[in-house]
Amino acid sequence: MPTRKRRIVFAGSAADPPHIGHRQFIEALLTHDDDDDMPFFDLVLWYPSGSRPDKDIATPADHRVAMTQIAFGDPLEYPMSGKRLRIRYADAYGTSTPTVHLLKQLEGEFPDAEIWFATGSDALQPQERYDGMCEIEAVWFQGRKLLEAARIAVIIRKEYVDWQDSRTRPNYHDIVGSYVDPLPNIASSAIRQAIADGATLHDMAAVLHPRVLGYIALHRLYRCAWTHRDWIRWNWESARKAM
Repeated sequence: MPTRKRRIVFAGSAADPPHIGHRQFIEALLTHDDDDDMPFFDLVLWYPSGSRPDKDIATPADHRVAMTQIAFGDPLEYPMSGKRLRIRYADAYGTSTPTVHLLKQLEGEFPDAEIWFATGSDALQPQERYDGMCEIEAVWFQGRKLLEAARIAVIIRKEYVDWQDSRTRPNYHDIVGSYVDPLPNIASSAIRQAIADGATLHDMAAVLHPRVLGYIALHRLYRCAWTHRDWIRWNWESARKAM
C-alpha cells in the first residue's frame, strides 16, 4: 500500500498577545483528520512574527515569546507541544521572513514533505477596500505569487464563511477541525485596546489564557489597570469557584 508524503503546515502571528483564537487555530490544524481518520498534518510549525511593514509591533519580543510559551509551549497542559507542534522563535527577535520566502525555506529543509501554509478565511476573502482583491494579494509581500505557489489550509472564521476560493482552487483545503462553529474572529489589537480601556480580568478571561493574564499583570503590559496581586486574588477565587 503506497504511503503519502509527510505533511507539514506552517502559520504564525505577532502573538501580541496570543489568545484563544490562536489556540483554536492551532488545535484545528492538529485535530483535522484525513479520509483514513489519521492526522491530516504530521507537523505544525508556529512562528511568532517579528517586525512587519504592514503591522506595528510595539511589545518587546521577550514578552511576546514568553506569552507564547505560556499559551502553547507547556507539554503538561498542551501535549502536542514539541511533538506535532513546534514553535520557532527566530523571527520574533528581528524582521519577519516574508511568507513566500518561508515557504521556499521549508521546502528546502523538508524536501520529501508536502509543505502547507495555513491562514484564516478572512485573509483570502476579496474586499472592497482592496479593489476586489484579498488581503494577501493586496498587502503581503509577493502575495499573488504565494497564492499561486502554496498549498493553503484555510481555517474558516466567523464573518468569513461564504468565500468561494477554496472550492475553485485545487491547492486550497478547507479546515474547521473538531469545532461545530467556525473559529471566532478575535483580534489581538482589540484585546490590547480593551485592556488599555480598563477591561477587567474577568472580561479578558474569555479570550486569554489565565497565566497569560498573570504575565500581563506582572509586567503591566498594554497599560493594564490590574496588578499581579489582583491577578493572584482573581485566579484563587476562580479556582475556588470551580471546585
